[in-house]
Amino acid sequence: HETWLEELCREGAKRRYGDLNEEQRRRIEYELKIINTKGYAAYFLIVADFVRYARQQGIPARCRGSAAGSVVSYLLGITNVDPLRYGLLFERFLFMERITPPDIDLDFADYGREQVIQYCRDKYGDEHVAQVITFGTLGSKAAVRDVCRALEIPLAEANRLAAQIPAHQGRAYSIDKCLADVPELKARYDTEPDVRKVLDTARSIEGLSRHSSVHAAAIVITPGPVTDYCPVIKPGNARVTQYDMNAISDIGLLKMDFLGLRTLTVVDKCVRMMKAGYPDQVPADFDIDDIPTDDASTFQLLQSGNCLGVFQLESSGMRALVQQIRPDRLDDIIPLVALYRPGPLGNGDTDRFIRRRHGLEKVKYLHPSLEPILKDTYGILVYQEQILKIAMQIAGMGPLDADDLRGAMSKKKKDKLSALRPVFVEGAEKTSGIKAKVANEIFDAMESFGEYGFNQNHSGAYAVLTYQTAWLKANYPTEFMAALLTSIADSKDKIAEYVDECRRMVPPIPVLPPDVNRSVLEFSVDEVEEGRKSIRFGLLAVKGVGEEPVKEIIRAREEGGPFKSIYDFYERVDVSVCQRSAVEAIVKAGGFDPIHPNRGQVIAALDEAVSLSQRKLQERRTGQVSLFGGLSEVAGPQPTLPRAADFDRREKLAFEKELLGLYITDHPLWQYDRQIARLRQKHADVFTTSTGLTEKKAKDEVVVAGIVTAIRRHVSEKSREEMAFVTIQDLTGTVDLVVFPGSWRSFRALLEVDRVVVVSGTVSVRERTAGRDQEESLEYSVLVGDVLSLNDDVDLPSSVASNGSNGIQPKASQVTLDLSQLHPARFDALKLILRHYSGDAELVVTRGGLRIQSDTRINPTPEFMVEIVKLLGEDAVTVK
Repeated sequence: HETWLEELCREGAKRRYGDLNEEQRRRIEYELKIINTKGYAAYFLIVADFVRYARQQGIPARCRGSAAGSVVSYLLGITNVDPLRYGLLFERFLFMERITPPDIDLDFADYGREQVIQYCRDKYGDEHVAQVITFGTLGSKAAVRDVCRALEIPLAEANRLAAQIPAHQGRAYSIDKCLADVPELKARYDTEPDVRKVLDTARSIEGLSRHSSVHAAAIVITPGPVTDYCPVIKPGNARVTQYDMNAISDIGLLKMDFLGLRTLTVVDKCVRMMKAGYPDQVPADFDIDDIPTDDASTFQLLQSGNCLGVFQLESSGMRALVQQIRPDRLDDIIPLVALYRPGPLGNGDTDRFIRRRHGLEKVKYLHPSLEPILKDTYGILVYQEQILKIAMQIAGMGPLDADDLRGAMSKKKKDKLSALRPVFVEGAEKTSGIKAKVANEIFDAMESFGEYGFNQNHSGAYAVLTYQTAWLKANYPTEFMAALLTSIADSKDKIAEYVDECRRMVPPIPVLPPDVNRSVLEFSVDEVEEGRKSIRFGLLAVKGVGEEPVKEIIRAREEGGPFKSIYDFYERVDVSVCQRSAVEAIVKAGGFDPIHPNRGQVIAALDEAVSLSQRKLQERRTGQVSLFGGLSEVAGPQPTLPRAADFDRREKLAFEKELLGLYITDHPLWQYDRQIARLRQKHADVFTTSTGLTEKKAKDEVVVAGIVTAIRRHVSEKSREEMAFVTIQDLTGTVDLVVFPGSWRSFRALLEVDRVVVVSGTVSVRERTAGRDQEESLEYSVLVGDVLSLNDDVDLPSSVASNGSNGIQPKASQVTLDLSQLHPARFDALKLILRHYSGDAELVVTRGGLRIQSDTRINPTPEFMVEIVKLLGEDAVTVK
């Protein structure tokens, strides 16, 4: 095994590096010595083998976690991220003194994970491969609810008691901590015997295992049958160890993580569409790992914060952080996830990082010897590996002690830290000549940071995937968004969010309804006009339409060409597969509109079309012929559609919402795009949407805009005054508003159904449990503070302010665009906008105070104004 591993590494080194320099040679020899001495050569060979198999089958595979810091992993093709290029540390993964086996964690495109696991079963034997069990433990809230159920305490009281247990960073307080830190609960514990009994009993079972399940990623491969090493269970056809992953490690079995990652599927589908759509531009052997890492359009997209769909950067808080950091090289992406965590956000490290990066604060080091280790993070501790480097390089500690120090700091093991402090201080003085006082200050800084430290190897591996998804969105936006929509096709809320993103992109990407003659299974790239691409809804995205009917429709279409009518459709598809309910759903969703614009007529014709199809199918089966000697189906023209009224606009929109999850052809809010875009820009720190609301914390200030869809009046039990619960709908979903009596008196005239409003207020977050055995969920609402009508101007700049209650501008005769601040990489985007909105208004273009000759004439519609202001900024646009 050792010889084979070394040979593969030699081959990989030629492929990856060519002629080796001294640093590369030393690192390879160092890693191989440790791997071979520790007996892990076979482990690396096995992992390299199934990663190679996955890629040969076209299944994207990536290494994440600590193993990304291994050059041997890079040479074997387990990872495509060069640890030397990004300064990743091998000792975070493995060192000579380490007792526990290492883990190589892998991501596969989610559609291919099971295929890779089956390959392992086929190669090593089914009895040698098992998944790993995991145990769900009782948290404090679940323990309280279980005890209440056993004591037959009413559900409402159980939920009330559980709701008094707070959470920090998503984790509920322990009962002991609650009794120490929550006065209200402590008071009930002291004064109410039933509450005392519940909490004491819950405290005794808190932390016990409540149920078992299969670990989402962990796999073990054993030399002999798994049952020779540990007991197993077999739920269904799977083989699962009865030891959890910690016990598996304790008995010396090697565990691997096979995680299905949706983002890899998105990248894979996007690349396939790129190859199909741009055969002259994207070669058949195109590899996403070979893209340039200095693409200007990619970093411009990141700096703009338009990162919806970009791996790891989708949340509103992360998008804001990216805008503040303004990355301009791939290395700048690595610390993003590490900085966007409660620790560094709360203690000010994230803000210090931003100020120091932009030269607004001087970079300081507790000692000059720290500079080589902390230089890339501007003197701020960000990664766990920095603790290891400081311990080994500054204090001369061995890898084992350094890793013990890292672990003790991350888990706040005070006894361990007390024992290691003098070792560190003495080592720092001896190795680096650092005085005890300064050494203690360094130790204190590491200790306070340790709990929040992040794995740099993991960050480095995932930063590459983040950059790649940003590159795809910046350079092939239509293909990327189509792949992204396909990946979340079962989530109507996410579809609405991404479709809204398509509309707001520059230039916008049209998203078209399903079409029985053009749609495929999934979202696809289509063309609305020459050179301008769009995204077409897949037929599988229509509610009530399964995969088999869609495949049958595509088969018939590929064999006989486009369908000419509903009767032609039913003559060519198998009616037993394409049942009436599925076809009716496609009709109502607009799938037959290009053939029959009147949906009412098509619905009225369905029964007749199905009957004719069934009769002709029966005739074909019996071989019945007509009087003219041929099959009876060739005789006579096709029937005409029956007379029937079409559905009105409101009904069609309701069908779209019901069957597709959102409005496609129209939306009541679209005419207010300019106002909403202005609100989003001016109030970027607080403006949110229905989907973004779930990222907020209780009491956060927010601004939302939407159309009122429902009002429920209610009499307050406290004041006996009328208040209201109002629902508004935006482009991605709904927001619940709580309007207390005072606000209801002030704004009830504005809060009418079908009125478009802007609401400011604070977030309310409530826990909701459907039943005793149901998982907790969080309900988000907005406590209303102020309401404005969006039918009127809402603080718009003069250059784009509307002139009337409907937001419609008077006809403009001249538009002036100042391109002084436009990056050259965005000129193509400008050209597309101008070409799309051609019209009669004169266009004046200036740059640096000079007028540029232009014969272009445009139509400055509200949509044009939204796009051009987004591209150039409001001060660069003037309308006369």
